[in-house]
Amino acid sequence: MYIEFFRNSVSKTKDRLIEITSDGQIDDTEIKDFTEMQKKLDELSQTVDSLHLWVNEMISSEKIDKEKLDEKANS
Repeated sequence: MYIEFFRNSVSKTKDRLIEITSDGQIDDTEIKDFTEMQKKLDELSQTVDSLHLWVNEMISSEKIDKEKLDEKANS
């Protein structure tokens, strides 16, 4: 359920970003939405980076089986 909500949110954000940037300019009526999107993308990027570090740490300490993780990721 959360994943579906996340997908919808990302889709709406992507659509709005395309709408804002389609003319190659960000005007005064678009700047607020654009800066909010920038903040959210920065937060998401930091979260993804943290998750990658955590996964790598779990693999290094053998708390996650890398072979099984790779197998599931590729299936």
